[in-house]
Amino acid sequence: MKRTIAPVLLVALALCLSSCTDEVDPEGWQSGEGPAPSPTAEETADGTFVFNRYQDEQGYRDESPETYVATEFTSFSGMSWDEWSDEIARGSGSMAGSWCLNLDCDEDPYQVDVELGDPVEVDGVSYFSTYEVTDAGDMPEDIRQGMEAADEGRLTLPPESGTGEGDPEATAESEDGDPDGSSEDPDGDSSPDEDGDD
Repeated sequence: MKRTIAPVLLVALALCLSSCTDEVDPEGWQSGEGPAPSPTAEETADGTFVFNRYQDEQGYRDESPETYVATEFTSFSGMSWDEWSDEIARGSGSMAGSWCLNLDCDEDPYQVDVELGDPVEVDGVSYFSTYEVTDAGDMPEDIRQGMEAADEGRLTLPPESGTGEGDPEATAESEDGDPDGSSEDPDGDSSPDEDGDD
């Protein structure tokens, strides 16, 4: 008798689960109609992220990364984050970049404390847009100045839908919509054609 109770309970539970989930979804999907629709980016984008290009040139949304390619010039590794909130993130780890390659900092990176801030929204997702090295450890002052000049404290952001670059300045266009600010006239002369036939 005891051996037959367990299978019967499992079957009853399975039937209840299938009938109990046949509710109408506000978006129009019902169970039994195939896989549920994937959540949109906005539905899954709780909190603030960084745009990380570690091992992915296209970049991806990341939170509390251990290894973080922050910009084309700067990367962090061995990161541990003491705080990660919607407004600020604080952590420590190793930092290297093109600004110190002449000192082999890729082999012997600098130990730093870093703070991420100034969240901005890109396609409905919040990303940190700036960083500040709050403790540069034993980084020489001239190297620190090189690091600050390379990034100016800005983090790479993802491209907005329909644009091609993640750097906020790279996506900026002139007011007339022309990316390089040049006029439609290749000669740069906007005056009427004086040699027009009359």
